[in-house]
Amino acid sequence: MENAVENLKDDPDEMEFIDKITEYIKDDQIHYHYFYDDPADEDLYQLPYINLPLNANGLKPRSFEMWHPNKGIDISVIEECVKVYCSTFLNIEVSQVKLLETITVEDAVASYKEYLSNINSNVVFSDDLIVEMMNRLSKSKDEVINILNRSL
Repeated sequence: MENAVENLKDDPDEMEFIDKITEYIKDDQIHYHYFYDDPADEDLYQLPYINLPLNANGLKPRSFEMWHPNKGIDISVIEECVKVYCSTFLNIEVSQVKLLETITVEDAVASYKEYLSNINSNVVFSDDLIVEMMNRLSKSKDEVINILNRSL
């Protein structure tokens, strides 16, 4: 997360996100980062869970991330996040988390690298999307493409 702050610190459009990361780094709590659709999106989606914050348009988030305070992710972090998620959003108290299918760390790293490679090599932004974002954000084409590429 410290790297994200460093990479984004000079972008005024990312200040809210940077503030969230900075707050997260300071304490030992699980934090949430929510992703909301625009009401005009053709594929508008809202998560069906209660206890989710609404945005200024009255929408629930499409998805969210849980940011655990540990520096890394291990089994205990996964178990804690599953328990907190179930309790907070599903109203289910979980006493034990069982991993039904486990993989080696090497396989997980290889899978993640493949995922990142596929994302970064297969993403093409349509001209319509770029023009729409230019209009909505009042930004140049290069600025919009930079924002889109950084969002990957």
